[in-house]
Amino acid sequence: MLPAVEISATWHGQMAAVLACGIDPQSPAFQLVERVRQGERANAEEMYEALLHRGYHFPKREMQLKATGKQLRGAGDHAALLLAHGCASEWVAVLTRIREVDDREEIKAGLADTVDTAHRSGGWS
Repeated sequence: MLPAVEISATWHGQMAAVLACGIDPQSPAFQLVERVRQGERANAEEMYEALLHRGYHFPKREMQLKATGKQLRGAGDHAALLLAHGCASEWVAVLTRIREVDDREEIKAGLADTVDTAHRSGGWS
């Protein structure tokens, strides 16, 4: 089995997906991924609070987020909650509502840092 991880990064304002193979996830260099995940979770919770402040209610949150360990990870989780609670009937409407509430950028690592991290943790990309 070859350990690998896909990391979302940004390059000149555009999203890039980096597949890092042969990495050592215990390597100190690989802390970049955890820092990005922590930032994404914090961002997701802030967005959730903004939705609540706008009057949205999610009584089925725990059931809906069961697959993610009941943690919000990003806009996709917010969209799933809005759909499951009947706040919109299609993805385009859901994404529009999310942007109306909060148009912050998703947290991503820079492409150069991502590739450097993969290489320093023993992998290649």
